[in-house]
Amino acid sequence: MTAAPGKPIPHMGWTPVREVVTDGARAIGLSDGDHVYFAHSFVCDDGPATVVRASYGQPIPAALRRDYLWGAQFHPERSSVPGASFLKAFLTA
Repeated sequence: MTAAPGKPIPHMGWTPVREVVTDGARAIGLSDGDHVYFAHSFVCDDGPATVVRASYGQPIPAALRRDYLWGAQFHPERSSVPGASFLKAFLTA
């Protein structure tokens, strides 16, 4: 991750996510605009599996899903209600 002006690394804190795939956020237990908690210095590449994205000086894939494979770059366990909703959706998928 390359630092952007005013965006220190590591990226730590609450950041809203934006839906990339229509109804994709709902399918993984999130809503467009939910705030989730990040604590990271690295960013995975954006791609066709990205469901929701955050912005921190650059686009950040926040959650990815391809078939039965799910991934999150945010911390669901620290993300309050949206994080619990994400984990519940994962466990019931």
